Amino acid sequence: MIQHRDASGHVRLPFGSWPSPVTAALVAGKTLTFSEVNAVGRAVYWLERRPAEGGRTVLMRWTEREGVRDVMPPEFDVGTRVHEYGGGPYAVGPHGIACSDRKTGRVWFMACGPERNAATDGDGAFPTLLAGADGLRFADLRFDRQTPMVLAVREDHRAEGEPRAALVVLGQAAESTGRVLVQGADFYAAPALSPDGATLAWIEWNHPAMPWDATRLCVGHVARGADGAIMAVEQPRVLAGADGAESLGEPRWTHDGRLLVISDRSGAWRVWEAPLADSSARQKGQGADTTDGLRPYPAPAGEIGQPAWVFGQRSYVPLPDGGCLFLSVREGTGECLLRNAHGQVTLFAGHPEQCPVPLEGGGFAWLDAPPDALPAIMVGPGMVEERPGEGTGKGAISGPGNGPSNGAGHAASHAPTHQAPHKAGNRAGQGAGGSGSIAGGIGSATEAALCVRRSAPPVLARQDISCAVSLNFPVPDLASAAPPVPASSGAGVQGHAFFYPPTNARFCGPEGQRPPLIVQVHGGPTARAQDSFSFKVQWWTSRGFAVLDVNYGGSTGFGRAWRNRLLGQWGVVDVADCIAAAREVIKAGLVDANRIAIRGSSAGGMTVLVALAESDLFAAGVSLYGVTDLRALAQETHKFESRYLDGLIGPWPQAESLYLARSPLSVAARISAPVLLLQGMEDKVVPPSQAHAMARALHAVGTPCHLREFPGEGHGFRKEATIRTALEEELAFYGRVFGFTPYQPDGIDPSEA
Repeated sequence: MIQHRDASGHVRLPFGSWPSPVTAALVAGKTLTFSEVNAVGRAVYWLERRPAEGGRTVLMRWTEREGVRDVMPPEFDVGTRVHEYGGGPYAVGPHGIACSDRKTGRVWFMACGPERNAATDGDGAFPTLLAGADGLRFADLRFDRQTPMVLAVREDHRAEGEPRAALVVLGQAAESTGRVLVQGADFYAAPALSPDGATLAWIEWNHPAMPWDATRLCVGHVARGADGAIMAVEQPRVLAGADGAESLGEPRWTHDGRLLVISDRSGAWRVWEAPLADSSARQKGQGADTTDGLRPYPAPAGEIGQPAWVFGQRSYVPLPDGGCLFLSVREGTGECLLRNAHGQVTLFAGHPEQCPVPLEGGGFAWLDAPPDALPAIMVGPGMVEERPGEGTGKGAISGPGNGPSNGAGHAASHAPTHQAPHKAGNRAGQGAGGSGSIAGGIGSATEAALCVRRSAPPVLARQDISCAVSLNFPVPDLASAAPPVPASSGAGVQGHAFFYPPTNARFCGPEGQRPPLIVQVHGGPTARAQDSFSFKVQWWTSRGFAVLDVNYGGSTGFGRAWRNRLLGQWGVVDVADCIAAAREVIKAGLVDANRIAIRGSSAGGMTVLVALAESDLFAAGVSLYGVTDLRALAQETHKFESRYLDGLIGPWPQAESLYLARSPLSVAARISAPVLLLQGMEDKVVPPSQAHAMARALHAVGTPCHLREFPGEGHGFRKEATIRTALEEELAFYGRVFGFTPYQPDGIDPSEA
């Protein structure tokens, strides 16, 4: 066979047909999903989801003596369905381990030291039931500092109507359903005990707000029995957020007993200190810092905070020596920074997905999620670079200006798209596998961090991994958009996206051709595109596609004004921004304007379908468990999101006509591009009926549409067979639309022909 090569020796093949090291077997069956790293002493714990075991999530532990081991028996699937998205399903402490079983909702306790293991040590270590009953779910588990009791958020589905929320305590003579400490609000999160165990802080909020809209920081006195058991929370009061004008989250205590919390009152999520003096005694008019007691906590620049879709997130961590770790987002890119007790700011080596947890005796453990290597569980020192000039100001925000604001007065770069103003690449010399260590060495002596566990075999060479280019694009001036985003200089507001070029160590496209583009729409929609390594991107780029991951209006990480750009405008602003971003990369000559697809899941699936109706730019669309009928969603979805659309669309049912107009079902007749719908049959967030209705509507007007349903799958695919089938069917779908034949692994490899 005659092979055509470029000057570098790459074999020329049609885009989309390149043989790729990112195989379906690697993505679907051999790739683990890590989350929720914790530590006790020097024992490191994390959750590990295994597609090859039907998507079961396993609690794992690593110690220097025993290495990596499963902790719970094999029948356990660690997780929780509180708010449907879960989070915080386990806790570890000196007394033992508590964890929730996803299948039953029950919470189990295992009194064991760091070297004992319920999975292998016999009946003596088997967990005992701590709490649970039919209809109850528990999340955000936290051990009491003084007893083996466990604090939790409880969601009670035992009665008709909406499930009821409460903060409860489990164990030590508490009822099997949990002893209620606080109730009455629609939602609770983040119970946090003070170091002396005398005060409980928590977050609460009510319908119709979402936690990124308006929440309250509350505290109460902890009443204990003679044996130290938690009996009640007395004298509860609101410390901040009573006016419903700010989003507060992640209350944490410093080791000397000061209460910290995240608030977006300055225009972006930042860390604040909350003095415990009675705020009602404070007088108005003393300045924004003192009206309710909150005052800015010294922190590096950027937005520090995340949308509370799940429990147990860590955007900052106070340290015993008076320092603090922060996850900061600037210009779309996140980084982990340490401010020590003297105010010096240090860059953390690697790319932690959440703030690292400190280990006894020094060092940290974290889930590393770099842009150019597989995710991994790491243990090591972490510090690499001093930043003496880094600001630790009050976090005042000047507004988005000519770009989405990041919450520290920095606007995203205005450079033309093709100039690639920021490449989100390797920052501390880490590689994409092989050695099992990460070297930290910018401006300091090189110190290796141990790779405890990789998410997949290190089969990818760096030359096979596409790294993101951070770019900006002009945002359309939508006269109807509300609230407006201010622009400084009249040059127009700039949006943000990550562009990934097609990348393969052995193959390139035909001479003179540009690659097809997949516009990726993140879900939420209150979330953000990130530049960490993802097979959702590499699966496509390694086969010859370019990918554009858009932080449309409403995305997080750029301040409240950018987030609020989607209020009342879902299905308008997000769609316009995705179209504008795609036009910008076309203008730069980076992609083939005639071969552009758009894909998205959940909320992103709705954006996909509306974009297909609004623009002829897209030649194909893929919606994974996407929203298609807003009216039905408002009436059918679960409690946590049941009033989400009040902000994104309008009050229900008063704005029913707007719900109808914005629904993809209402614009199905205007969609002519082929559509692929992928749907889990057990989805409780976006029920399968939504996909069924969309498929019928498209078929009725003659639009090519294929609906693929997956038994036993919910909102997000977990099983190996499902993930493999979904990837392969989507690739084949693009092949039919764009006119290429996907490479078959059992065929002849063109590089060896």
